[in-house]
Amino acid sequence: MEQIILAIYKQCVFDESKINILEQDIKMFETYLPTQLSIDEVKLIIDNVVAEIKNAGKGIGDAMKLLSKELKGKVNMKEVKKRVDEKFN
Repeated sequence: MEQIILAIYKQCVFDESKINILEQDIKMFETYLPTQLSIDEVKLIIDNVVAEIKNAGKGIGDAMKLLSKELKGKVNMKEVKKRVDEKFN
């Protein structure tokens, strides 16, 4: 999506009317994107899930299954995995 926006922007650089259209298009595209969570919200969700999984005597894989269901598409799952790994070590 960023490539599309960048291509349109390059065409609009000095044309105010096209810039206004581009801004409207961006707002329209944003309505289709999933809502991104804040870092604090993500940390809280991870901490709660990890605590629940540890109390049940389960491992990282189980935590990632639950977190994936809840967070996929809302955050970078590589960052989630890194934080979960830290919690289990």
